[in-house]
Amino acid sequence: MKEQKILKFAQKSIYDKVKHLGIWQGYDVWEPGFSDDEPRFTGFPQFILAKDGEIS
Repeated sequence: MKEQKILKFAQKSIYDKVKHLGIWQGYDVWEPGFSDDEPRFTGFPQFILAKDGEIS
């Protein structure tokens, strides 16, 4: 899936960048993040899963 589409999905929340981590059980796994070095407390690690044009 195109990184730009995943980035737009992340930007709807509090994130402003994404990094592709690899494939997990047929899903592209993306890690959302921030462009600056400010500490943030977001709770549990967040991941974006994408497969067949669907993002969750």
